[in-house]
Amino acid sequence: VLFGPTYNRYREAVEMIAAGAALSLSSPEVLLATLQDKNALLQMGSKAKQYVDSQLGATDKIMSYLSEKYLRTIV
Repeated sequence: VLFGPTYNRYREAVEMIAAGAALSLSSPEVLLATLQDKNALLQMGSKAKQYVDSQLGATDKIMSYLSEKYLRTIV
């Protein structure tokens, strides 16, 4: 996953970059150099999959929380 230099407002982007699952690019030259390093791209892709897998189920957790907190008081 590749981001431009302005990504700090997005938690997922910050977390992915910190985990080595994404990279922030500052110039077209950096993009071209990155795309030529197939090993680094494969490693980053693997880490990106791990990151996404670690986030699975978030919607269920949120809905469960909302149901318990708000629907229980309505019923």
